[in-house]
Amino acid sequence: SQSPPYRCANGRMRNISELRMVKGVDRALYARLAPYVTVYGTGHVNMNCAPEPVIAALAQAHASHEIDVDVCESLAEKIGEFRRGGGAFRTDDDIRDAPEELGLTGDERGLFNDIPASGLDRMSTVFRGISFAVAGEGERPGIAVEFVFDKRSGTFVSWREFR
Repeated sequence: SQSPPYRCANGRMRNISELRMVKGVDRALYARLAPYVTVYGTGHVNMNCAPEPVIAALAQAHASHEIDVDVCESLAEKIGEFRRGGGAFRTDDDIRDAPEELGLTGDERGLFNDIPASGLDRMSTVFRGISFAVAGEGERPGIAVEFVFDKRSGTFVSWREFR
């Protein structure tokens, strides 16, 4: 029922731009979602680099009905502050039981513990980068490349060139 119509792929998305083909995802919603989603990786959330809105959304998805959205956002902010201060989730125990340095309230600690550790990670295996090349001084950029590299397989899983 989309306009224009298209044939359903019945498979995984190859890149996030395919979200624009999902009914109800307009340009504005896509622009808000794009910085926080990926079609690559293991499906786990890396607690050492996930943006705070992703952590808040993850917390809210696993919160009991009694937990206020403000608690989810506060938990995400404290994790962000912890990381900006040089803190890191270095072990699997850090993911299963939040480090004391986070300074969580009782509600925040309970919420952190409600998030299944099986969906969390502390290291990424897929990396995105952008590179620009300029031929000479004062000349137009020759090319820009956006790539996604999968460390597990040692391959580039995506490569786009722009002129």
